[in-house]
Formats: sequence, structure tokens, C-alpha cells
Amino acid sequence: MFRLSDRVSKIIFFVSLAFLGALLAFAYGIAVGWAGAWPNDPLRIWIAHLRSVYMAGEWQPGDRFVWAPEGAARERIVISRPELFEPGYRAIMGWDGDRYGVWLIDSAGQDAHYWPVDYRKLDPNGPLTLEPHGMEVLEDASILISFDSGRVLARLDACGEPVWVKRGIFHHAIERADDGTFWAWRADDSAYGQSQYLVNFDARSGDTIREYSLTDDFVDRSAENRQIFAIPRGHTYYHGRSSSGSPTDLFHPNDIEPLSAEIANRYPNFDAGDLLVSFRNLHLIAVFDPDDREIKWWSHGPWRFQHDPEFGKDGKILVYNNNYGRGRSSIVAIDPISRHLDVAFSNGGVRFYSGWAGKIQRLPGGAVLIVVPEEGRVLEASWAGDKIFEFNNVWSDRVNAYVINAAWMPPAFFAQPPSCR
Repeated sequence: MFRLSDRVSKIIFFVSLAFLGALLAFAYGIAVGWAGAWPNDPLRIWIAHLRSVYMAGEWQPGDRFVWAPEGAARERIVISRPELFEPGYRAIMGWDGDRYGVWLIDSAGQDAHYWPVDYRKLDPNGPLTLEPHGMEVLEDASILISFDSGRVLARLDACGEPVWVKRGIFHHAIERADDGTFWAWRADDSAYGQSQYLVNFDARSGDTIREYSLTDDFVDRSAENRQIFAIPRGHTYYHGRSSSGSPTDLFHPNDIEPLSAEIANRYPNFDAGDLLVSFRNLHLIAVFDPDDREIKWWSHGPWRFQHDPEFGKDGKILVYNNNYGRGRSSIVAIDPISRHLDVAFSNGGVRFYSGWAGKIQRLPGGAVLIVVPEEGRVLEASWAGDKIFEFNNVWSDRVNAYVINAAWMPPAFFAQPPSCR
């Protein structure tokens, strides 16, 4: 009978043992990525550090850099169509190399002011730096700021110093109402959990005026509402993170905009004060009545992982279609009654892509301001596709630093020109 030598048997044993170990390591690696188990977070941070060294030659704390797309200007500000450029201020929030901050650009395309955003001043026990997301500029040159992964909502003065700090997980957008108050999303334990609230607050003090539970006040009010959100009867909501440690990001709410009385007559099915809300992971936007807690309208697409829908002055709802995984994002306008669609830049003259995040604003002259975080730039273009303005957070010939938010304001917006003295 044929028998293997002891030496060959040992080799086969150790090779088999190594293969089994590699298989177990691979399986654990899959579990780490899927469930968020240790050491997922430290590995993710180290990978981000190494990526920043590769891209920018610097050891940076997190994903601060992105590849500039082909054809992106290598100047910071380019106004390519001055005759179409809307006069006014543009506030742009991004990474400046040392911290996050907000640049104010004037009608001449020049820097007019800068707000530093220092998370440690707002949360002394928190991380050294944290990416902001929600931003709103006020007439007295103060700003409102929120952080998806932070634990505060804050108002900063013209020098970036705290006016007030409100504890809580306030995330994504901050939007102004007609009465001068603001709306934001709040979560109990994680911006990416299932326990979410629609919060109306006073900008002067930060005090909450009213608050609604997404699940109690809207989703679970009827079988029809649950079906809109694909929630089965008796579903148990996770508050924060699941037992596996991974986020239970069922809804991912990322915008909340009140309908202004100025344009409410363009929307016969809605009333002033109704809330346009967005749920990225359901590809869903909807209109809520906060007084009656009624869902007046909803649509699942035609968009994917969308951001920042807004009520347009023409009676159409504008949507930032991230179109995740498809390599090109778009701006879509939908008539909520006829459901007729209009797509910006359909002639292909303007291309951009950000699979996540992003902001849009329709300017008085009809152009669209577009924040493209995954490209580190801000664009303005006419609906027909004429590129008017481009801001690149230039770091090198191939790399842009991160941008996350931007807003246009009219020339007479500020009570006094912003300054820090």
C-alpha cells in the first residue's frame, strides 16, 4: 500500500492549516466589513490616512481629498460666462488643509470672508476635527452648522466662535422657514439609525420649538404610510446600532425643506409650511404636513440615492439625483401633479458625479448651483448646460480637497459686510 512519507505528510498538514487560516481570516474580514466589527473602524481610518499620503503627499485625518475629474479647472475660481453670472455671495464649505471652514465669495469672484469650523470648540470631549454637513448663513454673518457624525448643532459668529451649542445628533440639512426658524433632522443614537425626528428650532437661542417622530407621527400612522416606507406591520425599530454593531440605516433622511408662502400658490396640492423630505436609502422623497401629520405626496424615483430636493418657483420639485454606481449624477425636475420630468444639461454639456452627498440651489436667473463632494468642486450652469461658474478646492494638478455644502445669497443679504475683529 502506498504511504506518504512523514515529511510530505507534514508539508500537507501545514499547507492545509495555512489554507484554513487564510479562509478563516477572509471570512472574518468579510464579517468585519459587513457587520462593522473590530477592527473595522481603525482599519478604515488607517486606509484613509494612507490614501491621503498617496493622493496628496500628506498624512491627513480621514477622507479629505478626491480626484479632480478630467477637464476640471485647475484654478480655484473660474467665471466662464460673466454675463450669466448671478450677482451675490456664495458661501462654500470644505477642507482648507488644516480644518474645515466656510469661504465667502463675492460678486467679483473674490474672497470676502472666512468662517473656521472647529469641532473641538463645540464638543471638547469629541474628536479633534469632524466633517460638517448642514450649513446656513444668517444675515448678521453668523452661521448654523451640523455634523452627521457629531453630537452638536451650533451657531457660530463671524469669527467662528460659538454663539450657542445644542447637544444632540443633528445631521444633514438645515433649512429656513418663513418665520425665521429652521428645520433639521435629529437622531437618538446615530444619524444612520432608525430613530429619527423632524425638529423645528429657534436660530437665536437654539431652543426646540416643535419636534415630530418620523416613525410614530408619520410612518406608523396608517397601513398605507407603512407601505410607502416598505415597513411591515409590527416592525421593531432599532434605536442606534443593531446587535451586530453595524448601522441600521433604514431611512437615511437627508433633507427637510418647508414650502414658502411666496411660492405655495404654485403647488395647489400643498400648503405653505408643508415639508419636503428626502430618504436616501429608499430613493424616496415626500411632502409631509407637520400640523396634520399627513403624507400628501411621495415618489420612489426616478432617482437613486438622491439628495437635497427643493421646491422650485415654477411648481416643480428639483432633485439632486446622485445616481450612485452609475458614474454620472443629474438634476431632475418633477411636476408633482402630472409627474412630468425635465432633466437639466440633457445636451451633455455639463457632467458631474457624486455618489453620495451633494446640494443644489436654483438661482433667481434660472441657473443651478451644484455641490459635487466626490469631485471637490462647486458648479453653476444654466438649465441648457452652459457652464457659468466653477469652484475647485484645488490641492494639486490631479487632486481637489473636499467640499460639502454651498449656498448663494443676494448682494444685499448681510446687514453689514462680514468681518472678524
